Amino acid sequence: MKQGDFCRSRKVAVSTLQYWIRKLRREGARKRVQVVPVRVIRGTPVREAELEARVGAVAIRFTSEVRAEYAIALLRGLAESC
Repeated sequence: MKQGDFCRSRKVAVSTLQYWIRKLRREGARKRVQVVPVRVIRGTPVREAELEARVGAVAIRFTSEVRAEYAIALLRGLAESC
């Protein structure tokens, strides 16, 4: 998939995707995306649901409004492009 097509389908600016690709390449990010299990503890105060994912040395935070498909596609795209 071309970068333009990828970004249009996910409503992300091409310049944003290219920025992250350059940043990850400069930092020597690994090509692997790791998904880890999360355990929610009842009674723990939460200000806002948030997910943090790391691609190499870069951490990306997603709020609860983000679609899972978008987050997964973005992380995979970044990992494959580096």
